[in-house]
This record gives sequence, structure tokens and C-alpha cells, in this order.
Amino acid sequence: MKRKKGNSVQDFLGNPEKVKKFKDSIQGIEFNALVRPGSHSSAYKKEYLERVAGRMFPYPFLDHDFHIKCIGEHVQSAVRGDVLLHPVLAYASLFDLRSSYAPPVKKKIKASGRKTRKKGAKVARPQASPKDKLRKKRFLAIQQIMNRLHVPAYVKRARTDFEIKESSVRAFEEMYLAYAGLRQKLQTLENEVITYQSPDYIHGPHKARIHELESQNSDLGLRLVKEQNRADLLESEIQRLTDHILTQPAEGEMESLKREYNVLSQKCDALVSRNIELSNRMKDLGRSKQLETILDGIRDRINGVIRSGIHEKPEAIIKSISDEIGQLQRARLYLGRALYDIGILFHRKGDRDKAKEELRAARELGVRDADVENILKS
Repeated sequence: MKRKKGNSVQDFLGNPEKVKKFKDSIQGIEFNALVRPGSHSSAYKKEYLERVAGRMFPYPFLDHDFHIKCIGEHVQSAVRGDVLLHPVLAYASLFDLRSSYAPPVKKKIKASGRKTRKKGAKVARPQASPKDKLRKKRFLAIQQIMNRLHVPAYVKRARTDFEIKESSVRAFEEMYLAYAGLRQKLQTLENEVITYQSPDYIHGPHKARIHELESQNSDLGLRLVKEQNRADLLESEIQRLTDHILTQPAEGEMESLKREYNVLSQKCDALVSRNIELSNRMKDLGRSKQLETILDGIRDRINGVIRSGIHEKPEAIIKSISDEIGQLQRARLYLGRALYDIGILFHRKGDRDKAKEELRAARELGVRDADVENILKS
């Protein structure tokens, strides 16, 4: 499509529909093609091109003000984030465009001789031509567009082509270093994610808690072994006392021994029952049946002594089995202390019900302790 000669550009700018259609056609155009349309004519639709000075040029941009306005709208869209635009590259492109509208440099004319000026006479200043005023207006318009771009301060201080290129290179180097830092940080984060995804990974605080629990478990294991050793010693002591009772002759006071025997027999039965329960909980104290058999033998022995001494004097029967009764009393004390230790162990583990059960049994066997009373009252 060829445009008509004359005021066709003004006719185009006076038609809002045509202007809108043209702006829509250049909406996705590259920024360099927008700033230098003569060097990138292939980026424009053919209907807007015409030959100017031997090359194809989009004729709407023959109006420089309209050209600058389109550039400003594109930059504004980039600032809002609607269009992708690198601010440093855009600033460098606009720097070249602004230079084409730079006001002419005033040359100083050296006087060949001194001219005297009358006192009070006004110096006539040269007036700028309309063309220079228009160039300055467009220069400032492009400067305002450049000010919207977010670039480093040293880029804005550039005054020559060499300085703008040098500052642009510096800006790209800094951006590359920042990019490399971000890449390194991203790699570090990716490595951390891989570490966190490992099934064997344990977070720091949780790992410390697990070590603490393992240490407590080891401590409880040592205490359990200690209690098992105490139980073994108690069983050995009961075995020794049983053997001692079985080898003693039968003498002593009858009635007193009967009452004491009945009490001790009941306590012994209770202790045997609790020893079986303790054996089930500790899993490796499995000799309570043997202890029960030995204690049954002791009871049979004492009952035999009592039955055989019915026609004897009570003093002789009591004297005969007094040592056995004394050994059983000591065994009772050992059992009470063992139950006390087990109750304290359950209390430390947090099982209050079992702790109270064992401590009550220990108290019944004669173990008196302030800790026992405090735990039972709680």
C-alpha cells in the first residue's frame, strides 16, 4: 500500500482508527527495531513501508514526535511488566537516538581586536531558531523516557558513546556476577533438597532428641541389668537361707512360733506371687518355680516339726525352729528391699501404678522410707 503525497502523515495521525491499528501491529516488535526503524524495516508490515532516501521506512514514523511517543509507550509497558525489555540495552539505544536530537554546540568566535563597549549597553544574545527549539524539545522528551528505566547510576552519568558502551559492559558484568551467585545459591539449595529427601536424613533438633532418647534407653538398660543382678543375689540368699533352715534341728516355743509362722507363710506366699510377676516383666528371671518349691519345702519342714512336736514342750519346739524363723525374717527383709528397688525403677520410668503396687508390698514387708510414703500419697 503506497501512501499519497502531501499531508498523508498528518491524515494518518488524524485518524484514530489507523493509529490504533498501527500501534497494535508494532506491539510485539523488538525495541531496537522500534528505535531504529530504518535499519529494521522487515519488522514492519508492508502496508506501512515506503522508500525514503533509498531504503524502506515506516512512514508513520516520519513524524518524529509520534515516533518518540510510541517509544515512550513501549518503555512504560516494560516498566509495568507487560513487555520484556532489558533496561541497560534500552538505555543505550535511546542514548544514540537522543544524540541525534542534541542541540548544536555553540562555537566561540575569537575577536581579532578589542572592541570597546559603552557602559550600560546590553549585549544582544542570539535567539534559537524554531528548528533548534524543536530539536531540544524532542531531546528532552527522549531524556524523560530514559529516566523511567532502572539502570545503575554510572550508566546515567555517561556522556559519550564510549562511556555508554563501557558502562553497559560494566552493568552486564555485574549482572552476570549476580546471576552466577544466584546459580550457586540455587545449586546449594538443590543439594540441600537432595539431602532432605534422603530417608536416612534426620533434622538437627530431632537428631539430638534421638541421641538423648538412645542415651536414656541405654541408662535404663543398665539399671535393668542392675536390678536383675539384685534379683539374682536375692534368690541366692533365699536359697542359702532355705538350705540353712532345712539343716537346723527343731526346738522352741510352740504358740509363738505358730503365729509367727502363719504370718511369715502368708508373706512368703505374697512374695512368691510378686516374684513371679516380676519374672514375667523382666523376661529372664525365670527361676521363681524353683524358689517356690524350696519355700514349700521349708513350710513342709516347719509343719513337720510342729506336727512332730505336739506332745513335746512348747519351749523345746520353739527353740528347735527359731533359727529357721529368723532366717525367714531376714529373707522377708531382702524381698522387701528388692520390691522397693523395683518400685523406684517403675516410678522413674513413669509407671506410677506399678510403682505404687511394688512399694505397698515393700512397705508390708517392713521397708519404711520417706520416698515410699510420698509416692504412695501422690
